[in-house]
Amino acid sequence: MSEREKYIQALPFSALIDVGCGTGETVVELAGLCPKAHFVGIDINNDVLSKAQEMLYGGLLTVDADYVCGNCLNMPIASNSADAIMFRAFLHHIEQIDCVFEEAHRILRRNGFLLIQDGEEMPALLFDEMNMALSRSGASKEVHPGFNIDKLTEQLKKYSFVTETVIREGVATFATPPFVSKVYSTISFLLSARKI
Repeated sequence: MSEREKYIQALPFSALIDVGCGTGETVVELAGLCPKAHFVGIDINNDVLSKAQEMLYGGLLTVDADYVCGNCLNMPIASNSADAIMFRAFLHHIEQIDCVFEEAHRILRRNGFLLIQDGEEMPALLFDEMNMALSRSGASKEVHPGFNIDKLTEQLKKYSFVTETVIREGVATFATPPFVSKVYSTISFLLSARKI
């Protein structure tokens, strides 16, 4: 078990929201670590949510989960209703990060955890090269080149989040084939911040 998995498994939560859940792999993975928790996956794309439902019912793991179609800037989730929120390989796609942090603050209970799993900031020249390659292929450009963890920590303070831990582990890939001819990647991190 990785350091990241051990950390998540030890967190005291009974309800976790996976924002930008896609086809639901993260929910299934986290349910394996925390089988007594309730999970809600949110994504703006109904097609991927259908695949997430299929994965949920087709798997061998019993998962207490619901999937909801919604926008991360205005999530259809009650205020103060979750112990944890996960942004996994998601935040670098979002232009209005401050609005997402504001929503996370609204949804989380006091002392709830915001878990950000993404990539560290890649050099500007590499980011520009990647976005030019994405443009040539007709794919959408990436919004952020990953994140400087110190700046991210400062940004989170504005929304009453205190960074508890940062675990650097593995590789975060950004644009990948078939969208571009080479893989662009940085160091992966898990940042855990607590709402105060």
